[in-house]
This record gives sequence, structure tokens and C-alpha cells, in this order.
Amino acid sequence: MAIRPAYPDAGTLSRKWKEGVQNAGEHWVEGIQNPRADFKAEAIKANPAYKAGVQKAIAEDAWVKGMQATDPNEAIATAVAVGASGYVAGALARGAKHERVMQRVVPLMTAAVNAVRAMPAVTDADRENRAVAMIRGGREVGKKLAGR
Repeated sequence: MAIRPAYPDAGTLSRKWKEGVQNAGEHWVEGIQNPRADFKAEAIKANPAYKAGVQKAIAEDAWVKGMQATDPNEAIATAVAVGASGYVAGALARGAKHERVMQRVVPLMTAAVNAVRAMPAVTDADRENRAVAMIRGGREVGKKLAGR
């Protein structure tokens, strides 16, 4: 009787993962179209767990540890494998989202720019104040977009 190893080797695990991914594309699309729950409502409900997890990650310095484990060459290889057309297709698939967000950005940034343009610009100090005001205005737009 043949006894299998206690755990498959890395090559076997990767091969089976690739096969699973190749066979799961249609299931993924189906699942996205027919969710079991409202992902947005569930994410909001999970906010206390998210906060606890973030605090734990900070305490354990998880971000630095995770970054130390990354391989920049793998990221480059992934980008090359996806290619320019894959990047473009992925970005353009989010076109409606981009337009929705820009509908919120435009009036906020217009107000910030108009406020800075209304400031004096005679001296170097004036122009520096305008530059700082634009940075702060942009920061406030970001906070408003994030709901803060």
C-alpha cells in the first residue's frame, strides 16, 4: 500500500492551485453577480474587528515584516506577465467607478483651487502661502472623499 507524503511538495501545490484558478473563472463571475450577503453592509458591520486587527498588526509590526518578505522581482515578473494590455483592460473595466469618483472630486477641487487663486500672490511669502494652502486644500478633499 502506497502512503502519500504528509503534505504535498511545493510544485504539486502550485500546480493544483493553477488548475483551480483556471477552472474557477466562471464560478468567480457567477459568485460576484449572486452574492450571499451585501458585502458593503457586512464590511461596515465588521468595523470593530477591522480596527482590532489593525491595532494588532501595528503592535506586531506586521507591515514591516510583510514588506521584508516581499520579492520585488516577483512583482516585476507579475507585471510583465499581465502585460500592458492586461493593465489597460483592468483599469478601463473600472471606468464607471472612476467617473463616479470624479463627480465628487471636481466640485471639491474646484473650490480648493478657487480659494487659493483668491489669495494674494505678490510676494514670495504670498506664493508660499498659496502653495501650502493648495496642499492643505487637497488634503481636505481627500478627507472628504474618505468620509472623514
